[in-house]
Amino acid sequence: LFAGLAFAIASGKTRVVNDKSLQYLGIGKIGTLPVAFVVFLIVLAIALFIERFTAAGRTVYAIGGNPEAARLSGLRVRTFQTGLYLLSGVSGGIAGVVITAQLAAASPQIGGTYLLSVFTAVILGGASLSGGRGSVLGTAVAVAILGTLANGFAQLGWGSSAQNIVLGLALIVAVLLDQASSRIRRAGVG
Repeated sequence: LFAGLAFAIASGKTRVVNDKSLQYLGIGKIGTLPVAFVVFLIVLAIALFIERFTAAGRTVYAIGGNPEAARLSGLRVRTFQTGLYLLSGVSGGIAGVVITAQLAAASPQIGGTYLLSVFTAVILGGASLSGGRGSVLGTAVAVAILGTLANGFAQLGWGSSAQNIVLGLALIVAVLLDQASSRIRRAGVG
């Protein structure tokens, strides 16, 4: 819905964004660190704190592991799920602003290319498709690994299609490993 809306508003065209404060976010530095990286570190620190030290973080794991058991335990599952979807949208918005700042342009189709990378990073980071497992730190490590691979591919002169093939293969392997470990856990419990 929003991808189509963005495309309609921009008439499918890339729009140049000429704003000094936005440019600072995209290419500025704090000391020797890029501002965008500092934003990443701040968001990561907040997410790690919530995940590890708050009741909200434990609630997310409970709902992911078994929503019905969480509901029967008195947790407000629907409210939390809605809040998590909203938080996901906010984090996507932050990423969109940072990318716009780095490119000094807004394009309605830029985000679609990141979907495979994001999904792969989350699964490689240890999140389970069946829920209840995963961590912010694991996902951050997977993002760093995938970023290093993408940089290496660029240095080798590989195109985006070759990179997508490798990402797709990594995702398939991660999903197969997740499914196998889920079966082993279920067999051990049953």
